[in-house]
Formats: sequence, C-alpha cells, structure tokens
Amino acid sequence: MTIRTFAWIWLPRRSRPSQTGERRSFQDTVSNSVPDEDHRRERFQQIGVGARAQSLLIASLCIFVLLSSAPGAQAEEAISAKDHRVRELLSSGGKYLRTKQVEQAIGQFKKAVSLNPQSAEAHMLLGYAYRVQGRYELLGEAKAELRQALALDPTLVWARFYLAKIYVDFGRLQDADAQLDTIFKSNPDIPQVLALLGEVKRQLGDPAQSIVLNQKALGLSPMLTTARYYLGLAYLDLKREGEALGELNIAASSGGANADVFLAMGSIYLETNALDRAIESFKKAIELDPSRPEGRLKLARAYRLKGWLDLALAELRLTLPQAQNLRRSPYFQNVQSDIFFESGLTHEQKQNISKAIEAYLEALSLQPEKGDVHRSLASAYFQQGRYESALEHADRAGDLGSPVNPSLLFRIREKAREVR
Repeated sequence: MTIRTFAWIWLPRRSRPSQTGERRSFQDTVSNSVPDEDHRRERFQQIGVGARAQSLLIASLCIFVLLSSAPGAQAEEAISAKDHRVRELLSSGGKYLRTKQVEQAIGQFKKAVSLNPQSAEAHMLLGYAYRVQGRYELLGEAKAELRQALALDPTLVWARFYLAKIYVDFGRLQDADAQLDTIFKSNPDIPQVLALLGEVKRQLGDPAQSIVLNQKALGLSPMLTTARYYLGLAYLDLKREGEALGELNIAASSGGANADVFLAMGSIYLETNALDRAIESFKKAIELDPSRPEGRLKLARAYRLKGWLDLALAELRLTLPQAQNLRRSPYFQNVQSDIFFESGLTHEQKQNISKAIEAYLEALSLQPEKGDVHRSLASAYFQQGRYESALEHADRAGDLGSPVNPSLLFRIREKAREVR
C-alpha cells in the first residue's frame, strides 16, 4: 500500500478529496472536524475530550503530514531510501495514534526524527504524541519537539497551536497568548485558534474579549464544543450565570462534551442551590472521567449541602487516593487541600469536632494561606474550648480576607481574654 493510498483510507469521509485528486488543506480538515482535546484533564491544567473528537484530530494531523509529503509519480524515483523510510514511519505512527496505541506511535515518530532530524513534521507529530500520552512529565519533551518543529518550519500552524496549549498547561499564559497571536495575524479564521485565544484572554483577566473571540469561533464552526465551554466560562466570570448555563447546556448536549463542561454546570447549580441538578451534573462528570478528583470532591460538597453526610464522606474517601497519586504542584496541592477542607466541614456538620480539626490542619499543611480554612478552624477550636488557638486562627483568617463572623469573633476574644 502506498502512502498516498493510506492517506485516502484515513481521511474522514466528509473531508475526502474529490476524485479529480484535489487536496484539502490540513486547516480545512481540522476546521470541519469535531473539536480536539482542548479540555484534556487539568492535571496539566487538565482538560480530556471524547475519543471520537480526539481521533479525528489525530487523523487530521497525520493526513497533513502524509499528503504534504506524498510525492508525485515523477518525483518518486528521486526520493532517497531514507526519506521514503521516514514517510513510512510517519504513516505507521499515525496508524498507531488512530488506534490509541500512543507508546507505539511515539516509537515510530522517534525513529523518523532519528533518520531525518530536519523533518519538521516528524518533530511536530512526536510532540503531539507526547502530549496525547497524558503524562505531565512528558510535557517538557512535547514542548521541545514542537519548538524544534517551528525552528525548522515556522509556518506549521498546528505545531504552534499545540505549543500554545502546552504553555497554558504550564500556566505560561503570556507565552501562549504570543503563540496564538502569531497564528491569528496570518490565519484569523481558524475556529480552534480563536477559541483557545479567547480562553487565554479570559484567564489573563479579559472575559469580554474571550466572548468576542469565542462567538467568532462559533460563527465559523457552530459545533465547536470547546468554544461553547470557553464562552460559558467567560459569561460566568462576568456573573452572567444564565447565559453561562445556556452555553454549557448546549455544549453538554453536543455529544463531544467532556467532564469540564459538567463540572462547570454543576458548580453553577451548586451556587444557585439547585442541588439535585448539581448532583446529576457531577455524577456525569465522574462518569466521563473517573480518574479526576474534582468531580467527586464537588459531588461530596453537594451531598453535604443536602445533609447526606455519610454519602459525602464516602465520596471524599474515594477522592483522596486519587489526589495523593497526582504530581506535587501548587495546583494539585490546592485540590488536596480542598478535599481535606471539605472533609473537615462534613465532620464538623456531623459534630465530630476532633476529626474536623484534624482535617482542617491537613488542609493548611498543604495550603497555609487559605483564609476560609483558618476561619473554620477558629470555629472548631472555639467549640472545643481552645480559645487561644481559636483567636490565633480567627486573626489569621481576617488577615487573609476571610473574616470570622463578628459575633463569633467577639465571643472568641472574650473567652481568650478570660483564660489569659
């Protein structure tokens, strides 16, 4: 089977070239496909999509390489054996990606890079495969490969796009913004780029600009679920909860929604005390990505607010081992701290003050500057009669912008004064 034939078989039906041999650009192929993995899980600021969306984008990436490098009949003889072998390896690696055999794909792309270190496409696909692997420690490798691809060919839009995504993963929002802006200047109508650029703008503090960019993305590609999700987050930042929920509901019903969409919906329902809907949303998020601790954490919070305390603690017991397996980073320390904090609130509601205090202290050991935890710990110490400890944490809570209720603070001060 020739490389050209392989590319034909791989191309999604709606994106196949005409029988006259017309080729579609990689940009066109991606723009018409289901959105990519914009929300792979946030273990690198996490974020996973459905398998169908991811496999279509993978196919598009590999088709781009295969079609752009497939020679015409007259040029076939001039191609060296080495270059022919490189294209075979890229073809084989793409095949492995299509069937989610990412390790094998990485192996093939590595061989291609070794045979021809000047192949920008090989570096791009290797970088992409490293990111698809889903392991944080490989993000550095992915970044290096994508940067090398761009050094060899600065016009590779999708190498630059995925480099921007990795910068988002690392929290380097200014760098991500610069990469996406470079694409935007020469390619202003790529929906995926517009959507991600909008999300970066939101995280940089400009939700209004995010709305403009994501609405433009949806105008170009109405089925782009990631743009709906990002638009919902932007509305949420502007306290326009109704519009946010509307966009998230559309995203949720698209068939390409991921766990983040349902987590965002559930959070809105939680804030508006629509607890049954919140529980339903969080359960769906867990179903879509059971490995993420956030879904169970939020479900536990909803159970606690419903007064279903044993169910809440059961969810938290399932959540903590997941969080302990995550890498040590500020983001995941915050997740673990939230789990202990929620556990403390639940134990306190069950009137088990000793266990509540133990959980609050665990939360502070991970995130010492969390004012709401200091506030809750002050209350718990007060209930135990440990007034000086209560005052210490009440004062700290106030310093951190989470002041204790004035009447409780007055009582804490009075009791602390009595025991001195």
